[in-house]
Amino acid sequence: MISHQISNSSLENYEGVFYRTHDWESHLHRSFEFITVFSGSLFLKVGADEYSLASGESILIPPFAPHSIESSSDSSFFIAVFSGNYVEDVAKLFKSKYSESYKFVLSRKTHEYVTEHLCPAQLICTEGDVYLPRPKKFMLKACLYSIASEFLDGAVLKDKKREEMLILEVLSYVEAHFTENLTLRDMARALGYSHEYVSRVFNRTLGINFKALVNQHRLEYAVELIRSTDDALVSIAMASGFQSLRSFNRASREILGVAPSELKRKISEDL
Repeated sequence: MISHQISNSSLENYEGVFYRTHDWESHLHRSFEFITVFSGSLFLKVGADEYSLASGESILIPPFAPHSIESSSDSSFFIAVFSGNYVEDVAKLFKSKYSESYKFVLSRKTHEYVTEHLCPAQLICTEGDVYLPRPKKFMLKACLYSIASEFLDGAVLKDKKREEMLILEVLSYVEAHFTENLTLRDMARALGYSHEYVSRVFNRTLGINFKALVNQHRLEYAVELIRSTDDALVSIAMASGFQSLRSFNRASREILGVAPSELKRKISEDL
């Protein structure tokens, strides 16, 4: 099942992390994702395409593209997840275009410039994963535009098909309305499509039913509320879009494998 990462979908999101051997199952988010490999190798699936990255190779994953990552036991790599607001011209381009391939190689000069500011060597000398500080705004934009520029220099861009455009509309709509009593039929009507057409394209493209996707959004939001507030679970359930505490419990057990009360207890113990 594809999961949606709401934490990587905010309009001001940026997170840079240096990893040593880490895997992710299929997921998607609103942000771009840049990955460059320092050692070992990565195997990625982006949509229906498969990529193998070796040391010195990079990939730029566009917003809302389902992707998974597997790393070799000797791998080290840097991932930057960032909002399209940092590269607005590039984000506008990818609303209607896709690339035949998302794999590329940064020039030595650009690679040195980007790693100096986003993943400096003096901060990644320790063992384990390293969550790196966010650079100042204009330096961050300069680095991200440098990455995008070199990617686009070698990319072969093509127009997205109608169905691909629809999926972007659907995912954006769900992000904006998941706290409401949202149904596929209501959303299709709001977007100006037939219910049957949206249902067919959605299930074939994402491999997940609409209700499960909406509940993923609601659960991630609910978890954030549990972490950041002292609100009762019934209040959190309603604020997250669930119609009852019972439906909140059911979705939490199905998707997270734990009841909300147990989740709240574990989060409290970790604080």
